[in-house]
Amino acid sequence: MVNIYGISKFHMKIFTDAVFGVAITILAVELQVPHLDSNSLVSSEEFGEIATTFISYITTFVIIGIYWITYHAVFNPITRTTDLMIWMNLSFLMFIAIIPFSIRLMNEYNNQHSFIFYSIIQIMTGLILFLMWQHVIRKNTLVNSQRENLTQLNPEVIRLTYYRTIIIPIAYTISIVFSFINPNIVSIFPLIIITPVSIFLRWKYKDHSDLHAHEV
Repeated sequence: MVNIYGISKFHMKIFTDAVFGVAITILAVELQVPHLDSNSLVSSEEFGEIATTFISYITTFVIIGIYWITYHAVFNPITRTTDLMIWMNLSFLMFIAIIPFSIRLMNEYNNQHSFIFYSIIQIMTGLILFLMWQHVIRKNTLVNSQRENLTQLNPEVIRLTYYRTIIIPIAYTISIVFSFINPNIVSIFPLIIITPVSIFLRWKYKDHSDLHAHEV
């Protein structure tokens, strides 16, 4: 598959970084300070809402950060881009840009339906990145760190990137199911899954030299 648009990997990464920066900025702007009288104290109910909003913000900030890290893990070894890759990248960024809206919706209504909508956005974002990595592998657009063979990459790197791209969709799919059981803690539940898995992967692959970043 060719690239008729003349858009290079460098341009895609720069544009993507800009969208990530805007998404995180909007996410921070969505944090609202409660309006209280000067002599008023925050009630337990209000404090609970503030805490829930803050936890949702922290969780989503971490998730967007993981997407950013994983995106560069996908794109660093790429040597050429394709038409489909460009459109998949735009689709991925569309969902990244929707994340601040989805978390605002969840915090505003604080019900299961809004959480499911928020989770579906996260699932779609991760799945597009997963499918993008599959496309990269299938079209053989990779380079290894030693540059000895421009069409092959260490299988361990390929496997790890598959794990990284699929972990968030799996975590949010499980969270949707869990929301029918206990909707009170679902906002932080994805991190309960993602954090130990990420730590385990970091420990398992820490000695692989091919996992260091190389500019290509």
